[in-house]
Amino acid sequence: IWGYEKDSGKLVIGEEEAQIIRLIFDLYANHQMLIRRIANYLTDHGYTNMKGNDFSYSSITGILRNPKYKGYYCGGKTVKYDYKIKDRKELPEEEWVMYRDEESVPPIVSEKLWEKANRILRQRSNAQRSEDKNCYQNRYTYSGKVICSEHQAPFYRQIYRYPSGDREVWQCREYTRHGRSGC
Repeated sequence: IWGYEKDSGKLVIGEEEAQIIRLIFDLYANHQMLIRRIANYLTDHGYTNMKGNDFSYSSITGILRNPKYKGYYCGGKTVKYDYKIKDRKELPEEEWVMYRDEESVPPIVSEKLWEKANRILRQRSNAQRSEDKNCYQNRYTYSGKVICSEHQAPFYRQIYRYPSGDREVWQCREYTRHGRSGC
């Protein structure tokens, strides 16, 4: 897990990575920076993930949502529902086993900062999922207006970054998820 090292079955804070975790929480909660902008900020300042790659949207979201960073043990997120094929089902957050455990999981950020970041994350997520999508549907000229004829899914705006300059493209949701084989 990012920001920690294991020592005799306990997590110990790895200070170099912990500074990046604190920076992510600070930029998101206190400076109202969006997740993709945080990823760009980290890239621009030379920060990379464990594999040496740029931070992705999903890795930053995972960091913001992980209760370990506030000093909580969190388990029981999934359940195996078919032992033969080893499929797992994700459980709703209300069913997770979660408790404060600063002895085995020392906090990297304060509980107050973690809660603030997650409150903002939930608000933005709910706003994007709501029926009234004015704030997101009208963000760009073609938002919600161009629909894929094959999948009946809206097109999404993407920016591809090239050394020669950025390029704006609109892609079907299935193309975004699965590449050319998707759509």
